[in-house]
Amino acid sequence: MLAGLARDGGLYTPDVAPKWTPDAFAAFAGQPYAQVAARVMAPFATPDFDEAALLEMANEAYRSFRHAAKAPLTQLDDNLFVLELFHGPTLAFKDFAMQFLGRAMNRALTLRNAHATILGATSGDTGAAAIEAFGGAERTDVFILFPHGRVSEVQRRQMTTIDRPGVHAIALDGSFDDCQDIVKALFGDLAFRDAGRRRLIRGRAGDRDFGRDDLEFLRQQRADLRRLEIARLAVARWPHAILCGVQRWRGGQCRRRELAVQPE
Repeated sequence: MLAGLARDGGLYTPDVAPKWTPDAFAAFAGQPYAQVAARVMAPFATPDFDEAALLEMANEAYRSFRHAAKAPLTQLDDNLFVLELFHGPTLAFKDFAMQFLGRAMNRALTLRNAHATILGATSGDTGAAAIEAFGGAERTDVFILFPHGRVSEVQRRQMTTIDRPGVHAIALDGSFDDCQDIVKALFGDLAFRDAGRRRLIRGRAGDRDFGRDDLEFLRQQRADLRRLEIARLAVARWPHAILCGVQRWRGGQCRRRELAVQPE
């Protein structure tokens, strides 16, 4: 987590990935989002963080989200669902990972009596989410480069009107790629990186780190569970009904297939 990208430019991945049994997966249904986040992260965070510490950070991270479910799954039609990822402090889906990582990094740095500089390039959403998560933290400074005039006005204000120590939003004449090239060059300078103990958060789609992937997997996991709950509720309420909405693609058209559901 503290290292960011590996020295060869690749991603760190765990040596062993935990296996969730169907029963363990199903047990997450109905649990608070923060509690599930702590459980999912625990196998990867120990021994540095125990589950109690993870739960404390998760509760704090997701407290500011404007919906009780954090990522509610809204059903629009028989087989059409929307996972709402805009309830975080900056309205971006990246709040889900950034809010937790900001707290986890600050705690890890405190345990090591260390400091880190968050350096990133953004086209808008990553920078705002990073500044909101890391800005004002005791153990981090955050520098975000963004292309002048090429982010939305909302995102520009999110990055440039934060009155917290350690926040530096830098507008550059040029494109997002120009900003990204500067960040890549700095991060590729291993001597500079080692001297400054810097961590990179990059804003281009596809640039990942495992901590972010793990937390973003959690969103999809919760959505899958919610869909199962909705399906079970439908069967429980209307056991003799015909459930429609299973989509099939035939001859270039999306047609409905009827499923007869019998009570157990």
